[in-house]
Amino acid sequence: MDPVAWDLAERVAVRVAGREPFAGSYHHDSLAPDFAELTAQAEEIVAEETGLRSLAGPARARVTDRAGWVRANLNAFRRMLLPLTERLGARLDESSVSAKVTRSVSGVEVGTLLGWMSTRVLGQYDLLIVEEEGDRALAGDTRLLLLDEPFEGLAPSIVEELFESFHQLRGEVSIIIVDHHLDLVLALSDRTVALERGQVTHIGPSRALAADRELRKRVLWV
Repeated sequence: MDPVAWDLAERVAVRVAGREPFAGSYHHDSLAPDFAELTAQAEEIVAEETGLRSLAGPARARVTDRAGWVRANLNAFRRMLLPLTERLGARLDESSVSAKVTRSVSGVEVGTLLGWMSTRVLGQYDLLIVEEEGDRALAGDTRLLLLDEPFEGLAPSIVEELFESFHQLRGEVSIIIVDHHLDLVLALSDRTVALERGQVTHIGPSRALAADRELRKRVLWV
């Protein structure tokens, strides 16, 4: 039994999100072709510099409203939390009233959170991947994996599982992690590059930064 009523979560999130006024303006319709053109240009620049091209086909740009953002992130949340919801669901008695109440309450809580986040996505929260059915983060002959703040906002148990997964991947693909959770990143990485205002201020082995707190203070200002 799934401990979260995801259909209820979606309805609550869309209601809380409301409608973005900009979505009804003529500017909204012009964004899709502009993004498609710029995405193609960016993909060519990356390919020229790195020699890497996606085996899944050309990159896609998509313009979405708050409701679309909610649905995309709801699906991502559902997959991300699956290990946890499976364990919790195994403890629920489907025939009990308390289990049904638990599902509804969890659905309302998740929906409220996502709805609130959707109203602040432009300034504070990155959009999770807007996926088609069957898309995956790792596909084909992946040689480089770029992770932007992969641990942000996750429960400690999920962070631990991600850490173990990334640690295992280290032997198979090159990974670039951009994050401010220093202990986690230093434990995972071989080398650290520190940036300040877009300029490289330090390049060196991560082990030295992890072991020497004074060095870490001088280099990273923490």
